[in-house]
Amino acid sequence: MAARLEPEQVQLLEEMIEAERDVPREQRRWYHIGLDQADYLQGPGGKREVVYSDLEELALRGLIRISNGDCVVTAEGRAFYAEMKRQAGEPTENVETEVHRYLDSESFRAAYPGAYERWSEAERELWGDSENALTTIGHMAREAMQRFASEAVQRYKPEVVDPDITKVNRRLGAVIAKALPDLPDARAEVLMALGNYSEAAVDLVQRQEHGEQKQGNPLEWTDGRRVVLTVAVTMFEIATALEQTQPPQT
Repeated sequence: MAARLEPEQVQLLEEMIEAERDVPREQRRWYHIGLDQADYLQGPGGKREVVYSDLEELALRGLIRISNGDCVVTAEGRAFYAEMKRQAGEPTENVETEVHRYLDSESFRAAYPGAYERWSEAERELWGDSENALTTIGHMAREAMQRFASEAVQRYKPEVVDPDITKVNRRLGAVIAKALPDLPDARAEVLMALGNYSEAAVDLVQRQEHGEQKQGNPLEWTDGRRVVLTVAVTMFEIATALEQTQPPQT
C-alpha cells in the first residue's frame, strides 16, 4: 500500500496521527474546510492546508474516513502507520540505531531473552493506539529491566546479590561491583556511572507504569518514547561494558 501512496499523502497521514497523540480519543477528529481555491483541515494542533485529493486517496485506501466534512483516522490507518514506523526503525536514529541493532542481535537476544522480549513488546506498544498504552509501556519496561538484571546476575554470577528481583539497581550493582577490581580507573568510573543511569531508568519506568502526574501534567506519548529509549540505552551500555570486562560464568 505504501508504494501506491504519494509521499505527500503518507506525510499527511503521519501529521494527522502524530498531532492526535496527546489528546483524548473523543477529540481525535478533523474537519474539512473548503475556502475559495484552498482546502484546510481543522483539528488537534490547529489548522493546516491540504490537497483534497490526498484526503480522498487516503479514504479510498481505508486509512481515513470522511463523512459530512468530518475526517477520522481509521484503525487500518493507525495500523499502517505503526507498521511503517517499525519498518523504518523509529524511534531510533543515528547513535540510537546502533542501540536498536545491538538489542536485535542474536547475541543479545540469546544472553538476555526475557529482557529483549519485554522491551520489544514495549516498543511495539509505543506505536499502537491503546488508551492504556502509556502505563502498559511502563509495566513492560519495568519487567524488561527486572529481567535484564536477573539475566545479568545469572550470566556473571556475583557472590553477593539481593534475591529480590524488584531491586534492579542493587542486582545490577552487584554485577558491576564484581567487575570493578580488575578494571582501570576510567573504565570503573564508566561502569559506576552506568549503575546510576540504570537507577534513573528504573525511576522513569516506575513513574510511567503507575501513570503518575507531575505538577498536574498527564503522561504524554513522548514520555512513553523516553522510557522505551532510556531502557534500551541502559541495557546496551551495561551489556556491552560487561562483555568487554569479564567473560560470562558457566
